[in-house]
Amino acid sequence: MKKILLFMMIIFLLSTFSVHAQSTTITNGLSWLDTQSNSDGSLGNITSTIEITRTTVAVIDTLQALSQTNTTLYNNAVSWLQSQSISTTDYLAERMFTHLSGGSDEGLLVSYIVPASGVWGGYEGYGINNLDTILALSALKSINYSNQATISNAVLYLVTKTPMVDGMRTS
Repeated sequence: MKKILLFMMIIFLLSTFSVHAQSTTITNGLSWLDTQSNSDGSLGNITSTIEITRTTVAVIDTLQALSQTNTTLYNNAVSWLQSQSISTTDYLAERMFTHLSGGSDEGLLVSYIVPASGVWGGYEGYGINNLDTILALSALKSINYSNQATISNAVLYLVTKTPMVDGMRTS
């Protein structure tokens, strides 16, 4: 009986130590991220808009996963991302994945559908692109987009029009 009690105490102490070590690591990581924030609330290399958008989205996603949405870092990053005029399918999809945008992103993303094919290109007037179509469909799914005709048409296109090589579809 004493051995079992001693074993249980050791397990409890080890699990407490492990949780504390993880919390310290997360706290240190969050502190570091806070020092990487640009003055406008974005994160990433100020000379590259592409890097800044993707990095800011990744940090917002991370802060959401860690329940750190009531912080200055989070609020500044969200404000920056929402204020951006985004005109490409993949960036709109990324912003939609954060669940920060409303109907304006949804409407803009749907407007990028190439009318002849019913699938997406990289931006308005751009030729169709399977990767952008998949990103757009994923983003629409993340916000529970209700127009099944749009979704079905794009899925049908991907399944029937994407060439096959050695039994596998290619883009």
